[in-house]
Parts: sequence; C-alpha cells; structure tokens
Amino acid sequence: MHEVTYDLLEKEFNVYLEEQKLDFTTKSYSEVIEMLSIFKYNQALAEEYFDGDKIEISVSAFLSKLKLESREKKFDMMLLWKNKEPQITKKLSIKMTS
Repeated sequence: MHEVTYDLLEKEFNVYLEEQKLDFTTKSYSEVIEMLSIFKYNQALAEEYFDGDKIEISVSAFLSKLKLESREKKFDMMLLWKNKEPQITKKLSIKMTS
C-alpha cells in the first residue's frame, strides 16, 4: 500500500511506501509521482505466476473516508470518483536477478 498526505500549512507531501518501508516528505509533486511510479518486489515468486518471462500485475486505488471537524460524520472520498475504484491489469516482462 502507498499512502500520500498533503500538509496545507507546510505545503509538503508525506509519502509512505509500505513494501519498501519508506516514509519521506517532499515539497515536489513531481518527486511524489516519480516515487509512486517505481515498483519493487523483493520476494521470490513461484513459477506458476509466470508465463514465460512475463507476469500479470494488477494495481488498484481507493480513497479513505475523511473526518472533517465541521461535520460529525465521515466524508466518503470515493464519492469524488463516483464510487469507482480504478484498477488496471498488465502483463509485464520481468528481469530476474539472483
């Protein structure tokens, strides 16, 4: 899971990349996009996941509910995306390293 929050007062992004156990802060939107675009997976995969030198990967996104101080209820941020969770599945060539 990746998590990005934006601090309006400090005008900076806090990014957490769970699989890399990386937590960093930046003011650069382009750096956030670059870090979210890198995919690293360091665990061995069984041969059954491969089709030759390709593997199928699915990526999805969602927005968490948000508690606003001015409202008692949480605001469902998925309404901004019309309750549609974006998802894409691709077959990628994998470079194996030992």
